[in-house]
Amino acid sequence: MMNLDGELLELLRNHASKGQKVSSLIKIIQDYSELNDFNSFLVMNYFMQAFNLSVNQVRELSGAFCLGGGVYSDEDINTIIYRQIMINSSSTNF
Repeated sequence: MMNLDGELLELLRNHASKGQKVSSLIKIIQDYSELNDFNSFLVMNYFMQAFNLSVNQVRELSGAFCLGGGVYSDEDINTIIYRQIMINSSSTNF
């Protein structure tokens, strides 16, 4: 697993608990990342670690418009991923 920034993980959890959209969470990761390091793999790793999600639960992130995937709009990706975050948050404390 990648060595991820603990401060950024907490920031993502905090923003998600306040109802921030998935595209906003992705933007936070982008703002914290080096330009050359930002990609869907990095985003997926942050979502998996921050919210205790599996690869299956985050795989659709790579299709998000905001990540250049061209498959899912911001609204679509929010519906898909945020639901997974909320399911996991009810069974674990992130």
